[in-house]
Amino acid sequence: MKRLVSFLCISIALAGPAHATGELICETASGAPTTISLGFGHAQVSTGMWASMRVEGHWEKMVVVQSWLDRERLLVDLTDETRDQLFARIDARWNDETHSFDGTLRQGETVRWVRCRG
Repeated sequence: MKRLVSFLCISIALAGPAHATGELICETASGAPTTISLGFGHAQVSTGMWASMRVEGHWEKMVVVQSWLDRERLLVDLTDETRDQLFARIDARWNDETHSFDGTLRQGETVRWVRCRG
């Protein structure tokens, strides 16, 4: 019995919060196909967001300079690694019917519809 109690005490003491990650894939429906992969951490505090964009058939790492994600809205501003200009902006709202974030992807002066699913 003492071993069981000791084992339980040690197990509880070593147990920590679970840290997990999630991913959203955002795809455009018009013009040149654009795919953006957004990764984010699930923890008690925000752990940030990271991104990559499929450009001409290969994935390029992007820098997330601002992001907001909750049950109603997804906002993400992306730059390349030089961070000298805004490369893309996603502004999408949750759609209960499709279980996705639907909105716009702005790249320069071009604005296209985008759907993001996890």
